[in-house]
Amino acid sequence: METCNGANQPVNKGTLTISTDNSFTQIYKITPNPYGTGGPLYFVNNDYFDCASDNTMISLDDIDFGWYKIEIFDDSNSDNNKNFEISINKNLPHPVIYLFDKTFEPNLKYEPIPSQYIVWLNENLTSNADMVSEEYSQNGEIAYVFENPPGFVIDMNGTGLANEKDFVNKLSRDPRIFAINQDIYGKIASLNYNNQTIPSSLERINANILNLTGVQLENNLSSIRNHYMNFSNVDIAIIDTGISLNHPDLNVYRNISFVEGTHDGNDDLGHGSHIAGIAGAMDNSIGVLGVAPGAKLWAIKVCDLNGNCPLSSQIQAIQYVNQHADEIDIVNLSVENPPSNKLDKAIDDSISKGLIYVVAAGNSNTSTSMTSPARVPGVITVSAISDSDGQCGGRGNNTIGGPDDYVASFSNYGDSIDFAAPGVDVFSTYIGQGYAFDSGTSMAAPIVAGQAAVYKSYSPNATSDQVIDALLNSSIPYTTACAGTSHGHFEDSQDNHYEPLIYSLDLPPKNIVGRTDP
Repeated sequence: METCNGANQPVNKGTLTISTDNSFTQIYKITPNPYGTGGPLYFVNNDYFDCASDNTMISLDDIDFGWYKIEIFDDSNSDNNKNFEISINKNLPHPVIYLFDKTFEPNLKYEPIPSQYIVWLNENLTSNADMVSEEYSQNGEIAYVFENPPGFVIDMNGTGLANEKDFVNKLSRDPRIFAINQDIYGKIASLNYNNQTIPSSLERINANILNLTGVQLENNLSSIRNHYMNFSNVDIAIIDTGISLNHPDLNVYRNISFVEGTHDGNDDLGHGSHIAGIAGAMDNSIGVLGVAPGAKLWAIKVCDLNGNCPLSSQIQAIQYVNQHADEIDIVNLSVENPPSNKLDKAIDDSISKGLIYVVAAGNSNTSTSMTSPARVPGVITVSAISDSDGQCGGRGNNTIGGPDDYVASFSNYGDSIDFAAPGVDVFSTYIGQGYAFDSGTSMAAPIVAGQAAVYKSYSPNATSDQVIDALLNSSIPYTTACAGTSHGHFEDSQDNHYEPLIYSLDLPPKNIVGRTDP
């Protein structure tokens, strides 16, 4: 890549690339100056680089390995200011940081999938065999046969509206069929780096695992994670847009796709990779740190490049999880759907196998009673708060989701919400080998999923009820005032949110000699 800074710098060093939205003015401050010993490097959008061909990509070429602090000031919207630190090194010499000027739009309008129907059979039927026959496949292609509950998906494949109506009428007259629903697109619940950054979202809830101590080893305190916690033995399924399969900061163990036209669980949008990093980005001296570093991630792709997630694909994914219930511990589902009894039942059946489901509350600033699976009693539903400084007390800058230490303006509310977690401008892994900020209850859910993984690593035989109890016992009730740097609840001007804030697990010390696991 050509160096655009006008200086003769040595080659074979690092390149920091920032992908920006050039539709608004941003001022960049980089410290230390990569090209000199003077003050910080300042520039406005891409004006500093007179030879850049893409004005949405800012690239600093041939810079020394080391730490750089990047501050981005949005001249027209102070709520969109961001800052982070990244280390350029031999293991991660070319990081790409994605920045977006995002706006929140409620997911209240769900698009139907043209000519695609989910056919549900009466639950007293134990097999789909009779239904999946020439009688019901000659006018439409069978896209997928559900295992439990019995049913199947039919794609009419452009047979024409008249034939489609006739076929649906034929299905409705069959006494073996309980219901016929047009398939719909659920929506992902977010808005449209050798040392590693510790995201402020982790600092706000004291969930930096590197600071977690409490194991007594021959009368000396030693790190819990070194002696008792092997996160690679905890499996987290991410049902989403997939996960970047070649990202150096993610431990992807299995991948599969239920999206038509794709053949694996690789992420082509970034949402699933961002969630995966929040939950489990590795402690490998690069990039960012996840809540449960190095957890085994299952990339289960149900959402397409546009963030559309067919209801039928989500149910397929749940059934796939059921097939691996003896391996998977925790499932993160950051997708917002309209109310669906069938999706809710599929998740209930999956929970009965001992799986822990953590789901996003949704971004429509409405009651979770209007969305699935956030309304399901058996899942852990997570709302989002705004945090800009990693501390309690509301002393940080405003954010795109509202004031610091307030419930995020977009977050859904309701009695079914179990926890809140930071969900605005969260820094995490992204598509390819990149990193990005993103916001939404999508980003809050994997913080809780990661905390559940922390406890499962600490106590592998814990039941789902024991894990949930541990999370509740360590959380911050809404009556708690700010005490210290991070221990305090958040504010809510509308008094819709009384859920506790997730917080670092209170793990008791364990003696190595003659210990008894909790």
